[in-house]
Amino acid sequence: MVIGQKTTLKEISMFSIHIGLKYIYYILTHKKKIIDSKKKKFTNNNNFSDHLADIKKTINSLEKSDISIEEIKLIYYDCPLSIVPTSVFDKRYLSDYLKFNTKLKANSFINYYRFLENSITGLYVSSKKINNFFSKKFPLFKEFHYASLLISEFKQKCNIENKKNIFLNFHQESFDIIFFNNKKLEFYNNFKSNSIEDYLYYTLFTFSQLNINNEKIHVACTGEICLSSKKYEFLYKYVRNIEIINDKFSIPSFENISEKNILFNKFK
Repeated sequence: MVIGQKTTLKEISMFSIHIGLKYIYYILTHKKKIIDSKKKKFTNNNNFSDHLADIKKTINSLEKSDISIEEIKLIYYDCPLSIVPTSVFDKRYLSDYLKFNTKLKANSFINYYRFLENSITGLYVSSKKINNFFSKKFPLFKEFHYASLLISEFKQKCNIENKKNIFLNFHQESFDIIFFNNKKLEFYNNFKSNSIEDYLYYTLFTFSQLNINNEKIHVACTGEICLSSKKYEFLYKYVRNIEIINDKFSIPSFENISEKNILFNKFK
């Protein structure tokens, strides 16, 4: 399927490209409505090397359709995000900030930017080739790491009645834990999980490290989890005050996108 075929519009508000190691999601939106989407899968890819060719092909098809795009955003997944308080951040030490959670190579391209009212600087390794392509062709494009967008979105959802707010966002083979204390970010991490037991172990271990009472804390969950899932059933045995809030993000349904991703709704 060629993206853009489902619309007769010639002007599009937003084109967001969600880049993971083994996939790309292309999403076209206009006036806060998703009008088309496409998913491309890759096999055995660990450095985004095959992605650029598909991106160029997709961009070329849009240009042939004479579709004008107001804004382009790239969102990276499957690469660890390091967060540093902006007050102590120093760009001379980019590699040092990342070396504990990322295997850096001599040619690793490190991107960084500020978020949460500029209080936090996020760093991650992205694709230099993809970045160079968009820098030349679309100089005003914007690039993000999904977790920084997730953190910003969750901060807005913090319950002001609760001093402590914790969010779990589930992917198919990993999950994010995000903790706010008085709406201030105090913890973020992404954990690789190959089993239900992994999800539970990392959740309870993190709660213990943060001195969180798992029987009392309210936990909001999003992503690849539902009331009938094994993840929910297992977590509920140990975390009793658990709520699934996917519906509060108006998650759209895509013909060819199965994963629930609250960020899709942000790019409208």
